Amino acid sequence: MAGSTDVLRWFESQGDLFAEAYGAYPQYLPRIRHDRYFGLAWFLHGFAFAKSGAPRGFPIAAVKALRTLQQAGEDLSGLKEGFMRLYPTDPEGKWNERNNCMFDPLLPDFDVPHVVELVEQGNIQAAYVSISLRGIGHKVKSLFLRELVLMTGSESKFRDAPESYLYCQPIDVWLRVAVDVLFPDRPPGPSVEKIELDKKDRARAWILTERALKAGVSPLKVTKESGTSRRMPSRTWRGLRRYCSSLVQHTYRKSSIGWTDFFRFVRGSGG
Repeated sequence: MAGSTDVLRWFESQGDLFAEAYGAYPQYLPRIRHDRYFGLAWFLHGFAFAKSGAPRGFPIAAVKALRTLQQAGEDLSGLKEGFMRLYPTDPEGKWNERNNCMFDPLLPDFDVPHVVELVEQGNIQAAYVSISLRGIGHKVKSLFLRELVLMTGSESKFRDAPESYLYCQPIDVWLRVAVDVLFPDRPPGPSVEKIELDKKDRARAWILTERALKAGVSPLKVTKESGTSRRMPSRTWRGLRRYCSSLVQHTYRKSSIGWTDFFRFVRGSGG
């Protein structure tokens, strides 16, 4: 257990670094709290298309469509048409309308300041449920809520209800590998209402949350570190397994293990 505790603490430290390098700027928080246009633009640019296979041009076109309507003083009912004009597609249907929130008639009414208000109250389940949009599943919802919780400093509002963490714990392929290495034997997670996580991922999210809290670290900062996996060169499953295992099995020093070591493990892991 001592080894895995050290790993969680290291992950938290890397989460802080990731937040500094790639997170939302704190000075934007007042606008996200009160400006529906700005809040929606932030959501569309940084979160709505943060999923596998989404073209890089989608968030750009989405924000431009929103800004065009705002500058013209028009309501947001024309978001879909504006997006389609800015991102023309071919006859094969590259818009992915079934899983693209820009084609959801509810999008113009999506109220980001209200979500922020719920988060700051510590009502994470209600915030999660309020993000009900086409193509927006658990990963995007939890990424968005995790960022809001950390930005607003609202984590203390629900520390006494640790199951609330499950609503803002994104579980991706790299986090699955890390949790499976660190905690191969884990109980099922608690049943929580209206969450879009299967039993296996709920168990992963729960053991990570539970052990992080016992180690005195933020479960949200621990999982925030996993987002850097998108920027890893030559990443492989075996490399991540070897890296996590090495931290658990050997003496760990925070000052001597960083991303250079991580990349070395991954590059030298073979296929």
